[in-house]
Amino acid sequence: MVHDEQGNTVGDTHWRKDHGLEIGEVLTLDRGGIIVEVGDLVVTRNQDLSELVDKRIKEKVDRLAAAAARRPNIPRPPAVGLPTPTRSLYPQTSAKPLQQVVGTPTGHHGRADLHHAFVTHLGRSR
Repeated sequence: MVHDEQGNTVGDTHWRKDHGLEIGEVLTLDRGGIIVEVGDLVVTRNQDLSELVDKRIKEKVDRLAAAAARRPNIPRPPAVGLPTPTRSLYPQTSAKPLQQVVGTPTGHHGRADLHHAFVTHLGRSR
């Protein structure tokens, strides 16, 4: 279990290494991908979780077996007559340099040279 300075639970992880936790060790918690650094090691508790893990594996196998038993065993006909695409709709082209794709710059690129009607009118009246 990981707690912050106020005592709030941040998360937990199952330590899978042979050595114990040391101050300064960095680890990732199981949920949320939170990365923590061990600052003060307040208490350590070792607990064998192999019984719990084995129980979960057995329950999963039992659920899968029950789901397979509920599912009717209907043979599916082979998919015949469906066209298999031999070529992609968009064939892969070789990489080209940007200069070859865009071409040589012609003219002014950037801001458009726009003339406001009122400014044009003022220029004529002067």
